[in-house]
Amino acid sequence: QQQAGGDLEEPAAKKAKTSYPTNFPSTLAPSTHSVLRDFLTNQVKESLGEEEPTLIDFLYNHILQGKATSELLQELQVVLEEESEGFLQAVWTKVDELAKATA
Repeated sequence: QQQAGGDLEEPAAKKAKTSYPTNFPSTLAPSTHSVLRDFLTNQVKESLGEEEPTLIDFLYNHILQGKATSELLQELQVVLEEESEGFLQAVWTKVDELAKATA
């Protein structure tokens, strides 16, 4: 016999870990762009073991266009699987830091 609601607890717990908004800010100052690209390059290299220029460009453009974080997470899950959530959290933290530094 299954416990009632047992299957619902895990997604709720996963959702609670996320602390990024639905969209990236589309107002990052141009002075932060090279810092962002360097950060993304390092994150991709750390996660995949190599630089992946196509992925780095995709991430960079997605963020600068202020697109949805959920769309990015879906794309990351294809490449990074279970690491995608932590990767997105790290990226969001950096983007938020850059946005606040130039606000």
